[in-house]
Formats: sequence, C-alpha cells, structure tokens
Amino acid sequence: MVFLLASAVIGVFLLFVPGEWTLAANEKRDYHGYFAPVAMNLAAGKGLVNDNGRIATLYPPGYPMMLAALIHMARWTGIS
Repeated sequence: MVFLLASAVIGVFLLFVPGEWTLAANEKRDYHGYFAPVAMNLAAGKGLVNDNGRIATLYPPGYPMMLAALIHMARWTGIS
C-alpha cells in the first residue's frame, strides 16, 4: 500500500513539473556538458580537467573516473 501511495504522489508531482526541470533533460545536459568531456580527458591522460583545461570541480570525480575506465576497456576490447 505504501508503494502504491508513493508511486501516485510521484506521478502527480511529475505531471506538474515544467519540461525544462525534468530529470531526463538535466541528466543529458550534465553528461554531455560535464561528465563525458572530463572522462574523455581522463582517458586521454590529460587529468581531471574539463574542456577549458580547468580542474573539474563542479561534481565529485567518481562518475567521470568510472566512465574513463569504461572508455579504456572499450578501446582495449574494440567495442564501441
């Protein structure tokens, strides 16, 4: 019963959230604007920097480090 009530509350909340505030739109912007470039720089050996060459301090470094490891594995195995 608690699960159904929580699901209903979340559903009603998502109906009233404006389009630019939805989670999916924000995640795409964060990934392409921050996480992917930092991970690519890590994988290329440039360090934990963003596209401007500044130290990437906007978010914690854990997720870009995981992405960089996946990029290395993908290059090593030849999987895109």
